[in-house]
Amino acid sequence: MTALKRNWPELLVGLGIVVCGLIIGWQASGLKVSPAYARVGPAAFLWLSSGLLILCGAIVAFRAHKAPVEEGSELSGPLIILAGLAASVILMERIGFILSATILFLLTARGLGSRSPVRDVIIGFIMCMLAYLLFAKGLGLRLPTGGLHP
Repeated sequence: MTALKRNWPELLVGLGIVVCGLIIGWQASGLKVSPAYARVGPAAFLWLSSGLLILCGAIVAFRAHKAPVEEGSELSGPLIILAGLAASVILMERIGFILSATILFLLTARGLGSRSPVRDVIIGFIMCMLAYLLFAKGLGLRLPTGGLHP
């Protein structure tokens, strides 16, 4: 199979998922854990997530490498989703978890084909607010607020 016959959009998405898993693993390795957590601490979830992302990304990339190009494949969807991930990471500290995650939701929905940005912002904001309340208030995790306090 020649390089031109590969399913490049899926291959790039798979490799992007692997990179996200590697970044999460790198971040987990630098996490300072209290001695109170003997074996399973806060980093355990990050390591599990990292491993699963790397595994899933590798599977997607491998299948895309072997799969023929589907009719109508294009890079715009994956690139829009990747832009959302990048924006979320870059803006998290400045504008806070809720707004950066809402941007991620909006761009992910757009990358997957949604053409209703107002609805996506409303749904994304509500879901991100609930996630913030669950993690910050319910579990006591410190998430960036960016000046927006629910």
